[in-house]
Amino acid sequence: MVKDGQLRIFVLADVDGQDSCRLHAYDVGADRWAEMGMFPVRDAWLTTIDDRIYLLGGDREVYAFDKEVRHLTAKAKMPLALFDSAMVACRGLLFVFGGANWVSSSKTYRISAGAYCYDPARNVWKNLAPMPTARSKCRACVGLDGLIYVVGGCGGNLDEAGKRVDAYNIQTNQWQSKGVKSTGRAKMGLVRLEDKLYAVAGSVATCGGVLATERYDPEANRWEPCEPAFPLQCDMHCAVVPRSIAWKNMQRSNPDDRG
Repeated sequence: MVKDGQLRIFVLADVDGQDSCRLHAYDVGADRWAEMGMFPVRDAWLTTIDDRIYLLGGDREVYAFDKEVRHLTAKAKMPLALFDSAMVACRGLLFVFGGANWVSSSKTYRISAGAYCYDPARNVWKNLAPMPTARSKCRACVGLDGLIYVVGGCGGNLDEAGKRVDAYNIQTNQWQSKGVKSTGRAKMGLVRLEDKLYAVAGSVATCGGVLATERYDPEANRWEPCEPAFPLQCDMHCAVVPRSIAWKNMQRSNPDDRG
């Protein structure tokens, strides 16, 4: 993630054989990586709100990390233990959409349509209106219009779920279906650059990985292909460095391996 005003990208990497992860920070200006610490959670996601980094994962765990004093604080647990969810920060709040959870009674994974909001100031979670379609491995970002766009993912039908674009209105707690993508995909990078949304790489139902980059215009409600295609496939996360897109291929957990 990019911490506003500091031009740093934060990346989490699981530690092999341990229920923990390491947080790394990339200084864009200095072109240098630094390790920020190790944390007791696996398969975590992260985002930034104000001066803190929030980590979610494991068995509903939520942590806030103050990067200045290197202090980790446990927060209110998530309503449901989820993984492969979409997460985004907006207006000082943290939003989580979809994902999957393990059902021990049937020993199966259940795809979720759930939507949740965490308020750091009050340290509480609340349930939101569920997504129109249950899916995991989707991505979310905030549009210039203030809506939260949840794009792609896996459901009962990867190609169908992967083409979905739904917009969540924070003020009304309502969903609106938007323009369908030409290529169904999951685990792609999704980011807003100026007034457009960009979907980068990911996976598709028919051939595994996809290299294509697509651009979405919310005002026109239209997707279009754009160049360049990303040179790697699958499981992407993106961030914006002023007027350009930085990406992280999550199959590479070593920040020193930048290819």
